[in-house]
Amino acid sequence: LQDPCDLTADSTTQQLYVAEWGISGCVWRIAAADHTVDKFITDVSPWSLSVTSGRLLVTTLSRSLLLYGADGVRLQQIELPKGMWAHHAVETPRGTYIVCHTSWGAGRHGVSEVDGAGRAVRVYYDGPPGPGPLQLNYPCHVTQFAAGRRLLIADRGNSRVLSLTADLKLDRVLLTADHDQLEWLPERLSVNDKTRRLVVSNQYGSQQVSV
Repeated sequence: LQDPCDLTADSTTQQLYVAEWGISGCVWRIAAADHTVDKFITDVSPWSLSVTSGRLLVTTLSRSLLLYGADGVRLQQIELPKGMWAHHAVETPRGTYIVCHTSWGAGRHGVSEVDGAGRAVRVYYDGPPGPGPLQLNYPCHVTQFAAGRRLLIADRGNSRVLSLTADLKLDRVLLTADHDQLEWLPERLSVNDKTRRLVVSNQYGSQQVSV
């Protein structure tokens, strides 16, 4: 691996997927049973990954969301609205997609829910970066827990983690650097539904907290 940038695991198929960014970009697949490794997807340079019910969702720091089946065949390419550049996305139980996005030219940062045609159906925030409780500053990762009833957002520029309801309403500011000893700017999130333990990580390390 030259530039691994994200990973996700599928508990149903017992597979680990690793995104490798750059010129040699691909998605690697690692089987939990025998640790075999293969290049699973080779037609993209992936930036981030998520998996839901055996379907792998890939973002490439562009306006496209790429959905793949368990066999590595591309099922769908979803084009997002103009100016919406995806950093990370997850597929919901409703068949929609929660997207952390920015717009480099217009200076907009946001979290939105889009349908299979790329149309925005709900918006938590889509505007200039800011520190307010209903604002965002470089949202870069989202994860679901409680069977999709809760969403956690890594609000990197504000050094905090937000908890949202499934319909994109603010539940609470879950973690901040000032009050919760959040040690680094959060870039990746992973939560275990059974233990309710959240792993927050970036390029410098990771820490675990209860949610």
